[in-house]
Amino acid sequence: MDPAALRRAALRGFLTAVGLAAACALGLGLVAATPQGAAAWASLRGRLGLGSLAAAFGLISLAFVAMGHRWRALLPPGDRPPALGLTALVLAGLLLNYAIPGPMGELGAAWLAHRRYGLRTADALAAGVGARLVGLAMAVSLACGAALAGAVPAGPDWQRSLILGAGALGLVTLLGFLIGFWPSLWAAPLHRAAARLPGRLGVRATAAVDAAAFTLSALVRRGPRAWISAAVWSLAGHLAVTAGIAVAVWGLGAAPALLPLLFVYATSTAGAVLLFALPGSQVGWDALFGGLLVGVAGLLPEDALVVVALVRAQQLSFMGIGAAVVAWMLRPKRSAPLPDPPSQT
Repeated sequence: MDPAALRRAALRGFLTAVGLAAACALGLGLVAATPQGAAAWASLRGRLGLGSLAAAFGLISLAFVAMGHRWRALLPPGDRPPALGLTALVLAGLLLNYAIPGPMGELGAAWLAHRRYGLRTADALAAGVGARLVGLAMAVSLACGAALAGAVPAGPDWQRSLILGAGALGLVTLLGFLIGFWPSLWAAPLHRAAARLPGRLGVRATAAVDAAAFTLSALVRRGPRAWISAAVWSLAGHLAVTAGIAVAVWGLGAAPALLPLLFVYATSTAGAVLLFALPGSQVGWDALFGGLLVGVAGLLPEDALVVVALVRAQQLSFMGIGAAVVAWMLRPKRSAPLPDPPSQT
């Protein structure tokens, strides 16, 4: 990966984040200027508790640490850097995801792990993709479990939407695990297709397919302990965010049950996979999350807006750390000073 291209992508991601924050602030200002918005803001001002919002911000932030541990659990046993260092690279990957939709964040984080810790880029990328799949599977499981426990309001419309959504997310999760856990299903056909490409392109494509299949096979052979550890860290991250959301909602004076909040967050997180490759997917996630907070958890629209803004503000603020990480790791290296010439006297 070209460091200059990565630097440009990081700058683009940072500017996108700043632009998104400015657009959100402008939108909130315009809404507050309407009579309905002014009344909602007056109601919120009397209920906003800075202490509860700060506590919620801290709890949600723990999810990034859990993501670093989740990634570390799937790396080769002899090549596991400190979890906090990997957490910083996760933040850098989040920044890159704002710049380019799709798997740019995982690829960039893997390359930075290679640059910083000497990991093979293929190992770091495979572990990152595996960690993402574990997180998706955990989110789907939590959403389905909460729904079965009664988190979703009764009614044919909700039931139909839940069945369709759960089916789509389950299919995506199953497809991802089939690709990751059984490389033999796709390696040989892709290798034959790549071999038909002309010249050097065919050579590079077949080498990439073989390398991906080999790396994923090695990832599968990490053993159940590594995958269980990744699943536990994933669960911890999801529960930390859910607890942060609950603290924020309770700080606003509302009292929803925990199960609906867990369902709302897990469904939004799992549903984000369907928006993963689309530009502006962050806005789509905000809309899905806010709508479910109102429709399932029963929050007032203004309360849901505060919670969505808190979660987005937490991400945007931590992306500043990601920008600093990318800038530090891609800084030009100073050449050593030349020695003084020998004296002629």
